[in-house]
Amino acid sequence: MSFSRFRCPHCGEDGIPRWSGSSSSVWGPARCEHCGGKAKVKAWVDAWNATAGTLFAVPLLVIPILVFALTGRPWGYALAAASFTVMFVILSLPSWLAPLRKADPHDGESILQSIRRHYRRLRG
Repeated sequence: MSFSRFRCPHCGEDGIPRWSGSSSSVWGPARCEHCGGKAKVKAWVDAWNATAGTLFAVPLLVIPILVFALTGRPWGYALAAASFTVMFVILSLPSWLAPLRKADPHDGESILQSIRRHYRRLRG
């Protein structure tokens, strides 16, 4: 297993680049360079990003701004930089470490295609 690539759930090879795999979703699945199969992050990773983004982003961004605004001390910048770093790690770590799953053909991309087909059929 390579740390720079995800293992493809279709062919079992390390063919999905880590960056595209970690940012994949229902609407934009990652494509394997070996077999062309589509994969996306697991649903719990999407749920984690939404929940952690809501719970951690607000305090980690608001508190340093308030500290700097109320005290006027330059260490508010250091606190803000540290909080941005912590927030980035908290939000991105699960997507970089969790294995990918096969993209369902009824997910985002095919749904958009079926809507386009239906719209074209209606237009005549």
